[in-house]
Amino acid sequence: MQAQFLYRPGVIRAIARAGGVLLAAVVLAEWPWPLHSYFAVMDFPASHALYGFVSCLGLITVARWLGKLIKRPDDYYDE
Repeated sequence: MQAQFLYRPGVIRAIARAGGVLLAAVVLAEWPWPLHSYFAVMDFPASHALYGFVSCLGLITVARWLGKLIKRPDDYYDE
């Protein structure tokens, strides 16, 4: 049986490369415009992209924790 499309090794590598290219594009897009930061930490190059990445990881972590917290057993609706 053939593996599904997203589970093929070539597709996984292509998605990872596309993500890397997208991340590099976001980092490079910050340099032409002056960013007005309230904190000195945000003046470093790529700090806004890093902040977005860390925020996304935090949201994923909280969502996984919340899913485990409110998860019901598989036979919850069975009588």
